[in-house]
Amino acid sequence: MSPLSLKAGMTALKHGMAALGAKASRASIVLVVFPDELSWQLKHGSKVVKQGVQAITSPQAMQQALINALKQTDASACRVDVRLSSHFMRFAIVGNPDGARSQEELALISRHAFERVHGEIVATWDIRLSYGAIGQSGLASAVDQALLEKLKSTLESAGYQLGKVEPTLMQAFNRLAPSGPHGIFALKEAGRLALLAWQQCGWVAVQLQPLSTDWQAQVQDSLARLKLQLGLAEDTPLQIASLAANELEALALPAPRNIGLASQVAA
Repeated sequence: MSPLSLKAGMTALKHGMAALGAKASRASIVLVVFPDELSWQLKHGSKVVKQGVQAITSPQAMQQALINALKQTDASACRVDVRLSSHFMRFAIVGNPDGARSQEELALISRHAFERVHGEIVATWDIRLSYGAIGQSGLASAVDQALLEKLKSTLESAGYQLGKVEPTLMQAFNRLAPSGPHGIFALKEAGRLALLAWQQCGWVAVQLQPLSTDWQAQVQDSLARLKLQLGLAEDTPLQIASLAANELEALALPAPRNIGLASQVAA
């Protein structure tokens, strides 16, 4: 929200009340939802002023965990932006979405990309599309509509407003992925390894895998397989990131295990 403008001649009391109202209006909460915990941050503008983690003891306990996390923030009546971990998401490559002649056809194309793999349950999902360059493939994301509705109703009943909802994968990609027409991005998070690849500014591959105990070897094997399948050059820019609670950080790729991968990634 833009700062309040104060007219000349206003009293000091009015000035103080307006400044306080402007500060409160900038308050927002960011919730990151994992299968077994909610991490949260209270922000004033872009500054994090408080943060914490609330455990989720079972899938049925998510709603109560959300209410508990909101109480811990000591904030009220503000916007809540939600980031959903890859545990709750599905992704699919959509070939040339620019060929669609209407929004209805675009929605049908995006939905079909999931139905080929997941079947009729796709009818209960909320699907969004991220475009590539003109004429190139897009990336569709899907989440259970019931989960979104539960988040929205819980927040509104507690006096909050649901703001932006986005996958942790895309938020991490937007912050840390290497720039350029070709690249690979990998995100390590609770129980999941996610990989994205793009060529000529179009999405070409997305993978979600259970995270193994030897995740470094898993990353190397997955990268080698992607490069082979897509014909990517050995020096294709890549970045690995790790997300835990509220912390997103770039990682260096461990030394290769005789598979010809570069030993460092761009920061």
